[in-house]
Amino acid sequence: MPADPVKAVFWFLYWLLRLMVRLYWLPLLVGVIYESLLNGLIGGGITLLVGLAFWVVLLAVLRVIDLLRGVAHVLA
Repeated sequence: MPADPVKAVFWFLYWLLRLMVRLYWLPLLVGVIYESLLNGLIGGGITLLVGLAFWVVLLAVLRVIDLLRGVAHVLA
């Protein structure tokens, strides 16, 4: 963790985003099971599609940030 408070906040947000992308399958699985039990397979399928779309957005944001961090590292 960086000593500079501003860099520490950005480091923490980057770490949190990586954690969300890696572990997002857990709440998605729970949501799909819950919706499937409550509303049948259609509800579970819709929950799965919405969850996967949200995960793809999170993954895309992470990849863009990784790319920008790499460019900043090369320029530094």
